[in-house]
Amino acid sequence: MQDLSSTEGLQQESLEQLVRGAKYLRLQIGRDGGWHSHHYGQLKDGAAITALILYTLAKLPAAQRAKFTPELLRGQAFLSAGLAKKQAPAAPDGTLDFPTYAAAHWLLAIQALGGDFRNDKTEELLAKFLVESQLTEGRGFASDHPQYGGWDFLSRADAQGITTGTSISVTSLVIRALLTLPETNERELSIERGTDYVHRCRTKEGFAFTTEPMSLSNKAGYVDSKQLEARPYGSATCDGVLVLAAAKSDHEWKSDAAIVWLQKQLNLEIVPGFETLPQEVDWQRGLRYYYYASLAPLLVHFTPNNRATFAKGILAELKKEVRRDGSWANASSRMREDDPLIATAFAVQALASLTAHFA
Repeated sequence: MQDLSSTEGLQQESLEQLVRGAKYLRLQIGRDGGWHSHHYGQLKDGAAITALILYTLAKLPAAQRAKFTPELLRGQAFLSAGLAKKQAPAAPDGTLDFPTYAAAHWLLAIQALGGDFRNDKTEELLAKFLVESQLTEGRGFASDHPQYGGWDFLSRADAQGITTGTSISVTSLVIRALLTLPETNERELSIERGTDYVHRCRTKEGFAFTTEPMSLSNKAGYVDSKQLEARPYGSATCDGVLVLAAAKSDHEWKSDAAIVWLQKQLNLEIVPGFETLPQEVDWQRGLRYYYYASLAPLLVHFTPNNRATFAKGILAELKKEVRRDGSWANASSRMREDDPLIATAFAVQALASLTAHFA
């Protein structure tokens, strides 16, 4: 039995859970080399799920990741066929589903994997797609629009002058993907505009989901009756901090309000920030696995005591919820985490960060 009081024991337990989850994901690959949701029709074609799982497996420790090379290459080939057909992250038949998410996840996976996975043309096409998808003048949005500089689910080819709604979630992911590439004037301006969007999502303590006033997308609601001051919540705050982390030095984190707020949220059974909402709304539990995946890499910025407390707490929650086949699935369908492909991907991402933390 593992000694979970020691760092070595915690690392081993985290690694074991991580490997089980990764093996589950391996078994779900389709004959065409992609991963396809069997829970949600909008995700059945596979581009978004495949990119998510490539990104997830790319986060494994190098020794473990090498064992999944065949699946990673098949997934890359699946997406490459769609990219050649559509000039966008698509399934081989050209079907798009959440293409901005898919492009960002794929770019991040490529950079982490390196070697044979690197392809200048692929990276340039994905970067071009993301830059052109940003809500700026090219998409028909003036600089004074509340959502200017953010990203939504669509591309310039899909929607001019309209949006599904920008969010800190997709914007944070895209910025982090673009930051892995060599600088160009166009990318630098895109990152600058996106980062400004993220700052406009800031609240007094953390981050809200979107800059749009009175938007129902700010899931935790509003502090004021005019619905102008949104409440922060856990996963949105993590997304904002992940962007800020690229620009701040370590010593600045101790006084950052968002980091301070996150460290006060000790109950890891729920996503913090939704405490004032009726329980049946279910945001507290519906975002749990996404929250763990976005919180775990931030522990390096916590105080030493809180770092240890949160790392052990996340690991305990994931151990408690893991299923016999090594997968995870949220009891709540609020954010599609009841699909084991999605929940398991987020759980494995969190465990990859914890394994590195315990090393």
